[in-house]
Amino acid sequence: MKKLIFALLLLPCFAQAAVILDLDEKFSGDAPKGSEPWISAELTQQGANSILLTLTSGLVNKEFMSLFSLNLAPLLNPDLLSLSWVSGVKADDWDTGANLFKMDGDGYYDLLLSFDTSNKKGSDRFGAGDTSQYLISGISGLSPLDFLYVDNGGKKGDFYAAAHIQGIGRKADDSGWIGADDYEKTSSVPEPSTIFLLGAALLGLSMTYNRGGVRQAV
Repeated sequence: MKKLIFALLLLPCFAQAAVILDLDEKFSGDAPKGSEPWISAELTQQGANSILLTLTSGLVNKEFMSLFSLNLAPLLNPDLLSLSWVSGVKADDWDTGANLFKMDGDGYYDLLLSFDTSNKKGSDRFGAGDTSQYLISGISGLSPLDFLYVDNGGKKGDFYAAAHIQGIGRKADDSGWIGADDYEKTSSVPEPSTIFLLGAALLGLSMTYNRGGVRQAV
């Protein structure tokens, strides 16, 4: 029993594979005025077949993102993907299709999120300090690595993700296109408190086991 507890405590405690795409390259129009990355996209494994997409804004003032796009592995069918809103700013619409979305007349992408562009009362733009989370599923064995493919046919650079930013400049009437030309692989490890609770539970299980009439060596 003690060996089992020790082995379990050495497990990576549900470590989850993740990929981070930082959109910090301007490939058309005007660059946002805030610090890079202007948009960060994190793709985290959620179970065997789902990915949590977390978009985080680094935009400032009246800047907002109207479009966000990703690519999928060529051997996978993007039409099978399903997106479910989780939290934060909710996109007006999402769509998928193989090489269906052309960003600023440049490269083609397979997944598109379209956000609100209205400045009327009650509108929900993706602007400064905002986040948006979507659960992506629909393909067996889907992994964050399946999204590490650059745009097809791009002449202004090879980007894993692209976005359209509006509301740039002093008058908030400029716009630009940004992309992520690099990525970072990482893993999400539970907080120390989670590991402590797991250890405490296993210790309690061990004590219960020992009290159950099992003779201990003296």
